[in-house]
Amino acid sequence: MTRTEHIVNFFRGIMSILLALVLFFFPGDGLPFVLKLLSVSLSIRGLRSLVYYLSMARFAVGGKIMLYQGIFLLDLGVSIWALAETLSIYLVIYVAVMNVFSGLVAILRARESSKTGSPHWRLAAAYGITSILMAAAIVISCFGLGRPGLALYVYAVGMIYSGLLQIIGATRKTAIIYIQ
Repeated sequence: MTRTEHIVNFFRGIMSILLALVLFFFPGDGLPFVLKLLSVSLSIRGLRSLVYYLSMARFAVGGKIMLYQGIFLLDLGVSIWALAETLSIYLVIYVAVMNVFSGLVAILRARESSKTGSPHWRLAAAYGITSILMAAAIVISCFGLGRPGLALYVYAVGMIYSGLLQIIGATRKTAIIYIQ
């Protein structure tokens, strides 16, 4: 990672923790706020994919995937913004599915890192397991207990955990491998 990437990741982690604290202190407006935040982030990711496609990827092999990804993410972000007031149960399902998916990806990355001898595989595995456990807590709180508002707190805890991991990753020294 470059110095700029370290700084950006550090401030991203700080912003994630601050947003999670806002969700803790204002839970009544939390679900629409999370949906609008999710909508904005998906729209920005979609626009970034479209700009990348227009600037570089259209001439690359498999570049159309960036176009399709950009269109899909932008459309999803705009749709979620339009339906932010009525989609609270869908937010719960989305957060649970994304936690399971990111947890599985983190566990697979940790497994690959442990095979290559990386010392940081335990942190990735812990993140993956925690993410899957949080998804289980979200599903239990919403469908088992009938309280979808608890999913907001689980989501906020996940944001704090993710922010802390970003700060840890930003402050950790990275190795530079030179090929001779």
